Amino acid sequence: VHGDHFSGSLSITLMAVESSSLAQVIDGDGKFTNQFSSILTNWGYDAHSKTPFRVVAVLGAQSSGKSTLLNKLFQTQFDVMDEQRGRQQTTLGLWLGRDARATAPAVLVLDVEGTDSKERGEDHSAFERKTALFSLAIADVLLVNMWHQDIGRYTASNYALLKIVFSVNMQLFLTPEAPAARTVLLFVIRDHAKTPIERLRETLLGDVRKIWADLEKPAQFASSSVDDYFAMEFAFMPSFVFQPELFDTAVADLATRFHDPGAAEYLLARPSTKAVPIDGLPRYAEQLWSAICANKVRDLPSEREMLAVYRCEEI
Repeated sequence: VHGDHFSGSLSITLMAVESSSLAQVIDGDGKFTNQFSSILTNWGYDAHSKTPFRVVAVLGAQSSGKSTLLNKLFQTQFDVMDEQRGRQQTTLGLWLGRDARATAPAVLVLDVEGTDSKERGEDHSAFERKTALFSLAIADVLLVNMWHQDIGRYTASNYALLKIVFSVNMQLFLTPEAPAARTVLLFVIRDHAKTPIERLRETLLGDVRKIWADLEKPAQFASSSVDDYFAMEFAFMPSFVFQPELFDTAVADLATRFHDPGAAEYLLARPSTKAVPIDGLPRYAEQLWSAICANKVRDLPSEREMLAVYRCEEI
């Protein structure tokens, strides 16, 4: 269970985490926990492991079915909303699971607290920006979960959050030269019904490209395009409630894009966006989160510098 309020988030024991194959990486109060390293060790990813890996994270509004989608895609056990208790916050902070079916590369899955929650109140945007920036910086594939009817709506579609994250990410992490590996932005459109898929795809691509074009950019990025840094992909899901069989078929099709290297739209074909090995990931993630919270991301050493320090400390 992920807990019902912030103060309860620290009461989760490691035993419970281990039994559910989950770890709370960042708790509801924004504290980085020590469970990241522990769970990787439990999964067999230690200093001797040379396992290639990818990180998949999800962003989206509270109670929009993010955890349900991840569980169906990767057979994880993230807590999901109990409809009988009404619509309320379920996921607090960031939780880590793994796809037990994936071996090379291993797939680590981050379930991120939903945006626009009443429980966070008026201060929700500060925490959302931090978790969104963290997710974008650490993920190879970032799922953006949105409702079909919200496409074109600025706030409901998380366009405002994307704009902020794009801007900060550009200032802090990107270089004018296009990267060897682009982060995949996978837009998952929920409750898709009548609007032609191509029309929705064109709308989303146009909106995201406009968000990037309208950003205030440093001179070296003046002619850049969002496509230089992000590969945009799409998946369209029927209603989970009213068309469960069609929904499961669509999820199975999307799962194939994560698991079958022979699939036409295989999502993990690109090299990892990170130079950090799997056993160094907890240290990198902790430093990244600390820097984001302290508004000192500009002082954050590169992944390779972090790795060098980490290996020296090991010796």
